[in-house]
Amino acid sequence: MIIVQKGRRQVNQAKPKKDSRITVPDFTLRMQIALDMFPTCRVAADIGSDHGKLAVALLQTNACKRVIATDISAPCLAKARKAARAYKLEDRMEMRVGNGLLALSENEVEVAIIAGMGGELIAQILEEGKEVARPMKALLLQPMQHAARLRYYLRGHGWRIEDEAICVEGRRVFEWMRVSRGEVDNYPRGLDSLEDGPNVIDEMGPILFKRRNPISIERLEHRQKIWQREYEMARRGMS
Repeated sequence: MIIVQKGRRQVNQAKPKKDSRITVPDFTLRMQIALDMFPTCRVAADIGSDHGKLAVALLQTNACKRVIATDISAPCLAKARKAARAYKLEDRMEMRVGNGLLALSENEVEVAIIAGMGGELIAQILEEGKEVARPMKALLLQPMQHAARLRYYLRGHGWRIEDEAICVEGRRVFEWMRVSRGEVDNYPRGLDSLEDGPNVIDEMGPILFKRRNPISIERLEHRQKIWQREYEMARRGMS
């Protein structure tokens, strides 16, 4: 069973509900969530595109007019090029080998997707490409781990989380967040300080916390048990 928290709706479903216009095989639930959260724009970028399935889906659903698919690996990007050719999207999908946002120019792209990487790496990509990122309408981010560190980076650098979604596929949990430039005003008072590093809201996500998302709560409770166990082990080791 897959549990999805998207917007104010929580849906339990065995299979993702795929847009009928998408003909990409093995289009997963987490990809569909990204598509649902994606703000319509003229030009988008898929950073670390790899197989290019999400880029193809964006074009097939007219979520954007053109996609720049980038990857640091030329062999990986070749898979996206093959997908563009297979779906006759070569005139709307451009391939670039490059490191993160540095493969783009300022004001070239309105929305960028950075998915399938660690939260710290995504933060590094945003920091290194901050001049490219700042003018963008939105960023759609999906950290594979260290989501709390990414959220902490975002709120410390003028990025506001607009929406969040979380789902389970198999034994893995996937989190998505859509962010834009703006005042960070959705953290509870007292938990909006940057002084003490990432906090419990960074762990859960401010939007998911507000919605009392059951997946996020369960993950946090599990981590609390691990932290308590590790603390007890450390305390015994020091005695």
